Amino acid sequence: MVKDILKRYSKNPILTADDIPYKCKYVYNAGAIKYNGKYVLLLRTDIYSPDKEVRKPAQICLGLATSKDGYNFQVEKEPVMIPNEEEGKYIYDPRITQIDDTYYVLYANSTEYHEIRLGIASTRDFKDFERISLSRPDLRNGALFPEKINGYYVRLDRPFLHPRMSAGSPFPLDIWISYSPDLIFWGKSKPLFRAANCPWGQTKVGPGAPPVKTKKGWLEIFHGVGISEKGKTYRLGCMLLDLKNPSKIIGVAKEPILEPVEEYEKEGYVPNVVFTCGAIPEDNGELKIYYGGADACVCIATANIDDLISLCLE
Repeated sequence: MVKDILKRYSKNPILTADDIPYKCKYVYNAGAIKYNGKYVLLLRTDIYSPDKEVRKPAQICLGLATSKDGYNFQVEKEPVMIPNEEEGKYIYDPRITQIDDTYYVLYANSTEYHEIRLGIASTRDFKDFERISLSRPDLRNGALFPEKINGYYVRLDRPFLHPRMSAGSPFPLDIWISYSPDLIFWGKSKPLFRAANCPWGQTKVGPGAPPVKTKKGWLEIFHGVGISEKGKTYRLGCMLLDLKNPSKIIGVAKEPILEPVEEYEKEGYVPNVVFTCGAIPEDNGELKIYYGGADACVCIATANIDDLISLCLE
């Protein structure tokens, strides 16, 4: 049973393909941050060929949207980050983390050779983006902590198996934690949270938004995938990690905090999906969670941070 903690915005979805000024079929899975007093979303925008027989995107790039209130967004006329020659055609699912005056974007990159890698770029103005590194395959769902811990950058990620290898596989996909001195070389990697330990996400779990620092620990909103006779369902959950040693889990909410219920979450490019890449904490203790609905639109739900922490400690 889903806990009644998150409140969906009554005017969801807040962005659809109709709101994108350039050619776009789907917009979803947005990274979120505050910048210069405004809310900023980096949007996954899927651009398809006019040929209706071609079902794969011609390109996936990142658009930019800004807002004064966190609900009503204006989208830039052109993408702000497009794949470079090494990345091929697809960059997507960005997470944004601020450390000092720099904003780091962790994103997935898929190539024509079916390699899925984790990219890291930086920006100070959301106009110019400098590539820092690309991981080895297969890795995705990178979420960077907003400060160094014990002298290291720390990220959550999820090793990825190609669908042809993992479909029907008895081996679920888990959340891992890794450390780096420079955002290029990563090590000390170890599993953090096993899908086998998530009753509603035993197929795979993955990091969602970058962790949020609280007095009780690092609050992480993650996704889990379960399979039933109706197919796959993506839900959101939350966990609390130790502030000084984030590889230590303090607690995990027993039940999901959000699951597909509304039509815009159940019907779309991929049905029955709620998936977050960004959450923004407010001074009043509220957490704005931006999430993709059915891999087709951008939505928002809010919750009290203390309520989420309490779920983790039950």
